[in-house]
Amino acid sequence: MTEVHIKVLAAESLKRDGLFTKMSVYSLLWIDPAMKQATRVHQKGGRSPHWNDELIFGRGSTNIPTFYHHHSEEITVSCWELLTSLWWRLQGSKH
Repeated sequence: MTEVHIKVLAAESLKRDGLFTKMSVYSLLWIDPAMKQATRVHQKGGRSPHWNDELIFGRGSTNIPTFYHHHSEEITVSCWELLTSLWWRLQGSKH
């Protein structure tokens, strides 16, 4: 089985809207938009959360990356802030 291991270490200088509490943030990654994986939520991580989480994309599982088939090496990473138990806000995204 071919696997791709991606280690998500941290985010830096996320935007902030002036609230007084520290943000709780998680990171969402995907190679194929239909097959996404997320880090754990860093509670009160603020503008520079740290995860040190390893996400594994692998052939033969439900998260087969498209670059195995199309030779694309683009990975999308986005960071989301917890606003309430049901609402999240996008803090940033990179390809």
